Amino acid sequence: MGFVQQLLSPDFMPHGFCYLWDPRIVRLHVISDGLIALSYFCIPVVLIYFIRKNRDLPFNRIFWMFGTFILARGTTHLMEIWNVWHGSFDQFRETVKSVGLYWLVINQPPVMRR
Repeated sequence: MGFVQQLLSPDFMPHGFCYLWDPRIVRLHVISDGLIALSYFCIPVVLIYFIRKNRDLPFNRIFWMFGTFILARGTTHLMEIWNVWHGSFDQFRETVKSVGLYWLVINQPPVMRR
């Protein structure tokens, strides 16, 4: 099996094994990642409120791009919760990174031209 295929295979060990399936440690990581994800998901709501309140804001697309980035960061914490029980985290993380990079490449040049 090639190196890249091995990296993308779903045969990775869930993080629960690293925590020795100790319920206190698993609960600590799941609750903390859940709270961090919730916090990350609240930031774009405030940004949208700020953008809508200040319609004459220059470079408001930067705020939209930052909000999208923050949503992606919150999603990675949800994926960390998933990874406690399933070993398929790398595919999700790489998908989120690829979508974010694609969106950045498509949307950055118009912002830089202004």
